[in-house]
Parts: sequence; C-alpha cells; structure tokens
Amino acid sequence: MRILPLLLLALALAACRTTAEPPRPATPTAVRLSDGAGSLLDVYLSKVGPAGGYFYASRDGAIGRYRICPPYCPNKAKMKEEIRQICRRDYGNQECVLVADGDEIVATVGNWKPAAERVRKAADKPWPTTRPAVRLSDRTGIRLNQYLDRVGTGGGYFYTTRDGTVGTFRTCPEGCRDGDGRMEEAKKQARAECDRKAGYDKCLLIADGDSLLATLGNWERRSAAARDASAGIRLSAGSAELLEEYLGKVGMGGGFFFAAADGQVAAYYYCPAMRCQSHIAMRHKAATDCQGHNDGHECVMVADGARLLVELGDWRPR
Repeated sequence: MRILPLLLLALALAACRTTAEPPRPATPTAVRLSDGAGSLLDVYLSKVGPAGGYFYASRDGAIGRYRICPPYCPNKAKMKEEIRQICRRDYGNQECVLVADGDEIVATVGNWKPAAERVRKAADKPWPTTRPAVRLSDRTGIRLNQYLDRVGTGGGYFYTTRDGTVGTFRTCPEGCRDGDGRMEEAKKQARAECDRKAGYDKCLLIADGDSLLATLGNWERRSAAARDASAGIRLSAGSAELLEEYLGKVGMGGGFFFAAADGQVAAYYYCPAMRCQSHIAMRHKAATDCQGHNDGHECVMVADGARLLVELGDWRPR
C-alpha cells in the first residue's frame, strides 16, 4: 500500500519536469543573400540599437528590407508587420524570410559574413593602388558638378561611360537609407540610363554620395556659387567696406574673405599673429559665417590672405 503513493509522487515529479522543459528551437531558415542584400544587412546591423529592429529578405536573397526602432518604439509588432509586407510586395507578393531580429541573425546565411570579419580577412590582401581614370567631356563635367550640388546625406550615384561623354545620376532625399529599397533603386536607375545612352556599353560608377571613386584629371569641382561668380562679383557698399577692413587687417598670419555670388553679404576671418591656427579652420569659419548671412546658401572665396581671387568689377582698394 505504501508503494502506490510513492509511485504517484514519482509520476507527478516527472510530469513537472516535462512541462518545464523549453521547446526545441526550429531549424533556422537558409537563405543565400545577393551582394546588394548582404551590403544592406551590414548597414542595418551598423544602425540597429538596443530598441531593436527587423531585417527581411526574399527567399532567393535578391532583395532585403529593414526597419529600425528609434529610441522609443511603442509598437514593434506593427513595425515588424509593415516591413514584412514591404518586402513581400517588392518580392512579387511572395513571402519573405526574417533574417535578423535586433542584432541577432535568426536565419542561416552561409555566404554572408559580418563586415568586420570581411575587413579582417581583407587586411591580409594587398589593397589596389590605382583607381579607374576617366577624362570627362565638358558636358559630363557640368553634370557631375550639378550632381555634387544636389547630393546630400540621403546619398546618390553618378555613372559615366569609359570615354566620359555620357553622365547620368540619381540622388535620394533625406532618409533614403532607411532600408525600404529606394537607395538600391536609385543606383539601378542611374546605371540603366547610362548603359542605355551609351549603347549598352558598360558604364563606370565614379561617385557614391559625395565621394569620388575615379581619377578625373581634367575635371575641376566648381560649386554652384563659384559658377555663378565666374564672371566676377559686384560687391555691395557694405561688402566693399568689409573687404577694405579685412585687407587693412590681414597680415602674415593669413585670413580668408568670402562673399555671396550677388555680393550683397560677406564675412571674413583672419589671424593677427605671425603663426596662427590651422588655415583650414580659418577658411571654414569665414565660409560658414558668410553662409549664415546668406540664408544658408554657399558663398565664394574672394580673397586668400591679401590675394584677390575673383574679378570685382570697378572696385579698387583704397
């Protein structure tokens, strides 16, 4: 009779151990990411923080889409569903795979390695010492200057033919790198347009954002403000008086004088000593001061030290 209660107790303890045991994890989904989707995953992992986020990819790994929580994220489930639907839509209404939850990779991506690991492996290989060299036509050079005037933190891409006669670009507005595919689409459109205009000869990517990726020996970066002032600047009475003041003060320490393309506003910064702070810092200070007076528009460097750099109409120093 005493055996029965002991047997019942043993069965109860076994049942408790069984229900407390966690379920076995399901086998992670395997997906092979394209180069573009792999790069986007690198971007996502570099941005995602403690608040979390989600990265989805198509089952063939061709595309990737993500969303990241800002510091405060009230409805992560809704955000997860939104990015899943975006990926699904861009994948021809087929289901996508969750690749990352926060900074944790939850799928098997055998061909992809974290960026830090790739950099570590690449350190053992010699870095290329040359960049592609292109000689731009006048028209393509103008278009490259226009592109650099427009491109901002949203990014963009500029393609040209190997002979430099054709140039095409696309820029993205602010927030374009949020993983919804617009950046990838902008790059694809810029290249497709270049290839089409070039008779489907292979085009070269020569600018990614504001970074130049090729050697452009005959081309000179000229901002919109500098191009507007290429024929000279006619200074207003106030700007002319400020230039006289600057020239009376600047000496061996150096300085810089900037003015708006229409000559209405100006600013300067100079060093009264023989040896002074970095000339780069002085130039930046003068340029930003002038830009502040010019409603945020870029100004033109009129003088480096006591040397005048642009034509000033009928103005002459006293």
